Formats: sequence, C-alpha cells, structure tokens
Amino acid sequence: MGERAVLLPAEGRWPDGVDVWRVAIAETAVDFPYLDDDERARARRFLRASDRIRFATTRSVLRELLARYAGARPEDLRFCAGPHGRPELAPLAISGLSWPGQSGAAQSEAGLSSGPLSFNVSHAHDEAMIAISRTHTVGVDIEYIKPGFDWPPLIPLVCTEQETRALHACAQAAGEDAARARFFRCWTAKEAVLKTLGLGITEGLQALDIDLEKDGPQFPLVRENPRFAAAAAVRLHWVKGMPGYMACVASLAGAPAGKA
Repeated sequence: MGERAVLLPAEGRWPDGVDVWRVAIAETAVDFPYLDDDERARARRFLRASDRIRFATTRSVLRELLARYAGARPEDLRFCAGPHGRPELAPLAISGLSWPGQSGAAQSEAGLSSGPLSFNVSHAHDEAMIAISRTHTVGVDIEYIKPGFDWPPLIPLVCTEQETRALHACAQAAGEDAARARFFRCWTAKEAVLKTLGLGITEGLQALDIDLEKDGPQFPLVRENPRFAAAAAVRLHWVKGMPGYMACVASLAGAPAGKA
C-alpha cells in the first residue's frame, strides 16, 4: 500500500478482526489506478476537483485493500448491493486470483483467508476511513469539523431530547468547543451504526440515543422503534488522534453475510 493507507492500531478501541485504515487525500490530482469505467465516469461528474479527487482516491484505495483480503486483483473486483443496499463484493470478484507478486502461501501468511468480507467507507475533506472485517459487520463515519461551522441548527435533526439536554449542559459547563465535539461524537456514532445496518439516516437519527458523556466504547440505546432494534447490538468505537475531525467505527459481531 505504500503511503496510500495506514492501518490504525486497535489498542482495544475496536474488536480483534476489525481493521480500520486511514487514507490521506491529496490536494492535487494523482493517478487513480484500478477504477473501472463506471467509477471513472462517476468521478468526472463531480463539479469540484476536490470532490473528484476525494472519491477517486478513496475508491482506488478501497479496491487495493479489498483485493489483498480477497486474494484477487484490484481491477477485477465488482461491487453489488446487498441487503438494505449495503455495498458488497460481487461473487464474480472472488475467483481465486492471486495478488500480483504473491503466492497463495504468502497470502495465507498475510492473513488473507477466505470468507465473506464486510467493508465500509467514509471520507471528509482530506481524510478517509475504510473499515474491513470477516468477523463483524462494520460501518464507519468521519466528519470534518470546519472552523466556524454553524452546527446548533442541526441539533433537532440529529439529536434526541436527552442528547440535546446533554449538549446544552456541556456548553454551559465546559464551553462551546466541548459541546461541538460532543455533537460530532453523536453525529458520527449514529451514521456509523446506521451504515452498519444499511438503514436510512433520516428516521434513524431520532431512533438512537448516544451517551455523550461516556468516553469509550458503548452500545446505543434504541428508542421505541422496532425497525432499528438491531442497533442495540452494534458497538461504537471512536477514533482519536485526528485533530479537526471526528470519526467513529461501528461493529456488529458475527460473520458478515454475503459472498466471499
């Protein structure tokens, strides 16, 4: 992978078997290997160069990473929509092809075992996160905390009454910056959980309660909405050490459904 992606150490923040990769997005155009014609066409449709680079870089790195796990060539991977629209690798993608320059034994030593892969991607500004696992279904969300961003108007959309009270109390006790950080903890957590389950965010944001005072892994509290009941088993893990950003990884234990 060179410097295109860095595997973050889990350090107890997320379970063994969940890999979280951090991708740096370049400011200027670079080569985007492995993209297929549809992906290149999609990239060209972005009006802003920064959006085009962000999408193309993340997609290219995703292909390279998934190919290593799957034992295939990046350009041979094909994607499809799984249950609830979650992206998955199409069955044709996993055909026993070898990673260029690696024998089957070398792939085995690197941990490239068979089995369904769960993966999820999020990008913001000049950072991207990719979560991959064979033992959990995963979701990830990263948000750029833009200086001067007017976040309070989003509270009614993102936060429940309980979370709103916690934010107001935090602002009074610790100041606006602390409250803003907790708001983004709430936002990224809910996005990551809903992406794990493949459920829409419009209704889901108000269906979950996040403990904004707890610093560490937790499970969301599901309000009275049976459609989101599975979220109670999704564990949240925030990523630290990224100034100017908030990122959260969500994981649901159990081998992911789908094709290997």
